Amino acid sequence: MNGATLSNKSRVMADQYDISQFLTKMTPQRMRDMADCSTLASDSHEYTPVLRGGSFILEGLYRSNAIVGTSLHDIFAALPDQQIIVTGYPETRVVGKPAMMMYADALKYDLDCVVSDLVKARIECTSQKWATEIGVSLHDLTAETGTGNGTSTDNGVATTNGGVGVLHCTAIAGTAPSVVVRIEHSTNNSTWATLLTFTAAATATKQRIEVAANTTVNRWLREVHTFGGTTSSITFNSAFARR
Repeated sequence: MNGATLSNKSRVMADQYDISQFLTKMTPQRMRDMADCSTLASDSHEYTPVLRGGSFILEGLYRSNAIVGTSLHDIFAALPDQQIIVTGYPETRVVGKPAMMMYADALKYDLDCVVSDLVKARIECTSQKWATEIGVSLHDLTAETGTGNGTSTDNGVATTNGGVGVLHCTAIAGTAPSVVVRIEHSTNNSTWATLLTFTAAATATKQRIEVAANTTVNRWLREVHTFGGTTSSITFNSAFARR
């Protein structure tokens, strides 16, 4: 295989849902418009980069055997205003793996119904803001049963233009559950400071927080989760993209 990555390792989160078990294909795109700045004196076209953009195309099965009684329609029909937080992982959600992140508008939701075949679905999303951002996973979609922190990731150097963090919480349990998830950064992988804090999760939820431009994001990043209330467990995925 020469180190090739198999697509069956890819995963996709949409808001508080893991939709990987429905999908057969994901196509995240990152792009930039080019403006024609050719003049009367030009002897060929000249272009300059302008606005960034991005899209996410998701293709798969309308209904999956992996989730009996649930379909993609059940998930996407429930999304408010069809604006969603989409995070795609080409190589699993393991900490440190690449994350393709987008705050998106779901523009199209098509079904393909053909006799003697399964009902197929296709969802087209376009970036509502900031195009497609490339970051890293800070917490796999796994359950935690107490306060703790994730494995740190090393960017090699600090960056100086802020970034964005996302949280996809698919489940939380307890009599009165409450979990605060933070993203911390460090210059030395030893002393940590809070970079951003998500609102305490009490139900399955999704969140997206921007770190302001011109903010330094130190070399090392990690996720920290703090249990409150009477929480017994939380299942979530988080990621961060530098700008």
